[in-house]
Amino acid sequence: MKKLILLSIISSIAMADCSYKINKLERELSYAKQYGNFNRVRGLENALANVRAHCDGGSVYNNDYYTRKNEIKDTIERLEDEAERKIDRIEDKLDELNDMKNSMSKDEYKRRKAELKAEKNRIKDEYKRQKQALKNSYKY
Repeated sequence: MKKLILLSIISSIAMADCSYKINKLERELSYAKQYGNFNRVRGLENALANVRAHCDGGSVYNNDYYTRKNEIKDTIERLEDEAERKIDRIEDKLDELNDMKNSMSKDEYKRRKAELKAEKNRIKDEYKRQKQALKNSYKY
């Protein structure tokens, strides 16, 4: 009798874990659709399909492994989105600068353009560094 109760408790925890994963993925999917992040939508749809097909609660180790792996992947995607937004803003500023090119001295134009390009490169380098640090932090 005790074994039966223990098994039912374990199975309910496992199913709750699956429900949690599904709910979290569905929430993230709605955000991705809302903001037009099509690559993320595709990845989340695949993840959701896999969880629905294969989730049985698994062992604690496997849940920790996949949870941490997904957290890192999500963080990397958020960092990438943020870097892309910043780079897009810089590209807009470069376009504006190009439109104003004739209304300023050559030296001023070159200086501002160099500053914007340096900032763009700094953002790219920072993203790469953060991405690599996250990947390195997750080596079992």
